[in-house]
Amino acid sequence: MNTGQDFVRKIGPFGCALFLALFVLFLIYCFTAGPADPLKGYEPPHDSEYYAQSGAALEQLQAELESRVFPELNGIVSSEIEGGKLVIAIDGSSFASSRDAILKYYDESLFYFERS
Repeated sequence: MNTGQDFVRKIGPFGCALFLALFVLFLIYCFTAGPADPLKGYEPPHDSEYYAQSGAALEQLQAELESRVFPELNGIVSSEIEGGKLVIAIDGSSFASSRDAILKYYDESLFYFERS
């Protein structure tokens, strides 16, 4: 008898069922737990179509992000409007997570992201 068979014999049928149930629960947790939302409870004041209308709307978006979103994110270096898009410079170590958090609420066509 090898070690695995000895373990199964010692814990019995109830132990095996409990072990399998815990394993299944662990797998469910691993596959359903997503990344934490850094902007929990945030609601954008307007949709992306509103901000795409004009440069003045982009200025409103920039003010909204600078006052309510950027303080909650790591690595935001600067933001400015260039060529009808909001250019956001993000530190390399926080680039992916901060970019994903912004794009969760706003359309990518409004932005150009730079690594700094």
